[in-house]
Amino acid sequence: MASLVIYLLIFLGVTLALYQFYAIYDYQNFGDDERRDDEDKAPLRRLLASARDYSRTGKADAFEQSLQQVFGDSLDRRLAEAAFCGDPAAIRPEPLLRRQAQIHFDGSIRIKPLPGWIIRPPSVDMRGFLLMVISANCLLTLFLGGLSIYTLGYQMQLPALAWANQAWILMVLIYLLMGITHLVARFDLYMHDLYEIGQLNHRLANTTPPS
Repeated sequence: MASLVIYLLIFLGVTLALYQFYAIYDYQNFGDDERRDDEDKAPLRRLLASARDYSRTGKADAFEQSLQQVFGDSLDRRLAEAAFCGDPAAIRPEPLLRRQAQIHFDGSIRIKPLPGWIIRPPSVDMRGFLLMVISANCLLTLFLGGLSIYTLGYQMQLPALAWANQAWILMVLIYLLMGITHLVARFDLYMHDLYEIGQLNHRLANTTPPS
């Protein structure tokens, strides 16, 4: 009975790992845009629309109102103009919302990952590399799931691989890999947000705000 439960958990783990990979990939490419379609994200849509109008007409009232509604007083006006005034906007509002407490702005953008510690935002996008790590974890999970079935009929003879004959060890490794994948995905979101925010430094240096 215990063996049956373990194999059911292995099957569940492999299934969840595949869904986890799909969910991470989908969120990386479409997550913020899809969530912005929700009714409670209407202020973000109004902010982007008012920023486009401000870029075209120079009338700032609607933009200032939307900016105050979304960010309060936490986002510098110059940074907001560099981010949103253009068609398309230089950056989506969601990264700035997620990291606004860590942004230090004094004419250029710096990041405060910890109190008293100010650093430059990353200049290299790590997303491609981290997605490879996530993909490798998913493939390794599939391999371990397949190995659990293989060892039902054929035991590993090499002493160094004897652990693979224990289904519970394979199960633990599968769920451990899923946990690592979750942490890597969270780190990817954090670093990609900082990278996108840091790219605004180029726009701040080269773009004259609307008048």
